[in-house]
Amino acid sequence: MLAVPELSHGVAPKGLLPFRRLLPPFILHSMNTPTADLHTFEHHWQDEADAAHLYRVLASLEPDAKKSDVYRRLADVEDRHVTIWTDLIVKNGGAVGTFKPTGRTKLLEWLGRRFGPGFLLPMLLSEEGREVKAYLHMHRTTPRTVPLAKHGVTLCDHIAAVDFEI
Repeated sequence: MLAVPELSHGVAPKGLLPFRRLLPPFILHSMNTPTADLHTFEHHWQDEADAAHLYRVLASLEPDAKKSDVYRRLADVEDRHVTIWTDLIVKNGGAVGTFKPTGRTKLLEWLGRRFGPGFLLPMLLSEEGREVKAYLHMHRTTPRTVPLAKHGVTLCDHIAAVDFEI
């Protein structure tokens, strides 16, 4: 079973509050935030867990067995990303609980069930593209000497690697 963090709310560096969710956690940490930015870690954790949930919905709706299998494997990839974020949250004093899909995810699930996989898939692919770009940017811009950088490198390497052949 997946776990969801009990949300903690840190303070963004001065002037960054409106853009807090756009910045990778390691950038925030490297800007001398007093502790690891658990709120950002939890945000990424929730994004990955929601994606895994939606890929499972796609797999259940897809009549083509090969496509359904691809969606199941994508859900497994997202689960591995959830595990990486979970480890990072716990190692930095955070706590995790039971997974609950966000309101947006519940709406997307309903729309996918109502209109089919062809409706939901483009939205998921667009979101994946944004996440991959953010993680690759984090990988390129985080100095290896920054505490916690190895976790970002691990996640980025995992995302950039070919997890399976389609």
